[in-house]
Amino acid sequence: MQHKWLLTFEEKVPDELSELQSENPSSVLGVKKLIEKRFEGLWRQRQGDYRIFFEILSGEIIDKKFTYKGKLNIISVVHRSHAY
Repeated sequence: MQHKWLLTFEEKVPDELSELQSENPSSVLGVKKLIEKRFEGLWRQRQGDYRIFFEILSGEIIDKKFTYKGKLNIISVVHRSHAY
C-alpha cells in the first residue's frame, strides 16, 4: 500500500500541516514555489500569519515498511514579518 507523502521536520512545527499531505502538495491553497536564488528548491505555504517553508522530494520512498509518493521536508515555520 502506498501512502501519500512522508512528512519530516527540521524544527517544531504547528499541527495544521495535514493539507500538505494531499495528492499534489504544490496545488494546495496558499502554496507557492519560491523563485529567489536563496530559496532555490523551496516552497512555502501561508498559514494565517505564519509561513511554512518546505521542500518536495518526489519519487517513491520506503520508510519503516511504508511506501510513500515522496517526501515533504519542513524546513521552518516563521511569522510573516520575519519570513523574507
